Amino acid sequence: MILGGLLLSLAVFAGPKPPDACKKKGLASYYSNRFKGRRTSSGEKYHPDSFTCAHHTLPFGTRLIVTSLKNGKTIQVKVNDRLSVHSRRMIDLSRAGAAQLQMLREGITQVEIRC
Repeated sequence: MILGGLLLSLAVFAGPKPPDACKKKGLASYYSNRFKGRRTSSGEKYHPDSFTCAHHTLPFGTRLIVTSLKNGKTIQVKVNDRLSVHSRRMIDLSRAGAAQLQMLREGITQVEIRC
């Protein structure tokens, strides 16, 4: 009986994401090199060469498609950290992700994210 309840709980928790959380436009920035090796909110270490990101609310492990609205470049990243509650940015990318979107010089750019 416990196993059945556990499976039902997991099915409810892992249910579909709200549509507004899966397609949004906003600002993206990227992590400073000083965070290299530090633990993220998920417990993983931050590696600048990995394709990861921080988001306000999406569950850890969520895969996102991030598209630069400036140049149309697209990457896939995994959520493994949280943004500060005071952050006005929608997402913080790893250095590798920012490099692929060609946003290192500006440091911040407009993006669209999709789950």
